[in-house]
Amino acid sequence: MLALRDVLDAFEVGKPLSLAQMARQFNVEPSALEGMIEFWVRKGRLREAAYTGCADCGVQHACPVGMTFPRRYELVTADPSPQSTCPNCR
Repeated sequence: MLALRDVLDAFEVGKPLSLAQMARQFNVEPSALEGMIEFWVRKGRLREAAYTGCADCGVQHACPVGMTFPRRYELVTADPSPQSTCPNCR
């Protein structure tokens, strides 16, 4: 049986994953994962990954040919050493 923690652990690879990729990895129906992913999104551990565009055309926010891409999710990580913008704190 698939556990919530298994879903979160799958994102440790460090790259965004789609619902379809996760379903194949765990050999379950995508509908079985939707609620689990949304649980981690609500908890702030996962977020929807921004689409950065195609390598071929370089369009970053809207596909000119009308293609739609699957939603992908990624692990939310905290920056261990936030950079200060204050010149006195450096």
